[in-house]
Amino acid sequence: MDMSEPLRVDVVFDFVCPWCYIGKRRLEAALDVWKTEHPDDPEPVVRWLPFQLNPDIPAGGISRREHMELKHGPAGPSPEKQEHVAALGRRLGLAFELDRITVQPNTLDAHRLSGCAQRQGWQDEMVEALFRAFFMQGISLNDHEALAGLAASVGFDWSQVATYLASATDVRAVESLELEARNAGIDIVPFFVFNGKITVSGAHEVKVLLQAMDQATTTEAASVVE
Repeated sequence: MDMSEPLRVDVVFDFVCPWCYIGKRRLEAALDVWKTEHPDDPEPVVRWLPFQLNPDIPAGGISRREHMELKHGPAGPSPEKQEHVAALGRRLGLAFELDRITVQPNTLDAHRLSGCAQRQGWQDEMVEALFRAFFMQGISLNDHEALAGLAASVGFDWSQVATYLASATDVRAVESLELEARNAGIDIVPFFVFNGKITVSGAHEVKVLLQAMDQATTTEAASVVE
């Protein structure tokens, strides 16, 4: 790789996936190590790309309880599985408050905001704010007023975001990017693509992400890191 070119990381993800938030923390840790080991390289470029795990959920969202029963049966997800995710989150500094989530949202609007923030250079901050709002505060990602407030917290003008969310701007752009991911065979998130050729499926440990970064900057051939 030409050392004048930054490491590029594309992350296909959804806001309602706790493993995507875990994957974000692991990516951040891996990038910290990478930058320490490559101090003369340009700053890596991370792009967050949309994927809806539940694209059929209506625009206003549905009851979280109803969604979990449909997905896992009347008993809902096993307490052991939920505690495993919560415990892993705690080790990464993520205090998941899953019981506070009452609405299972359609995430199209959140992804629209993410893409809009990318154009402003604020995407990481916007993605972080949306993840935190959903998983720690139980804020509905279909609440336009709440979304506008979150966008304002990272630098947007509240009224402009409110107008943006009330429109259909960027809806087709998000849908096109998601279709592109599905056509590429992506059905698990998070899904990482390093320099457009080395892929990692799932929220793997930091060492796996570092291995992918090394391969992406030293080899020409595309491959999948297990």
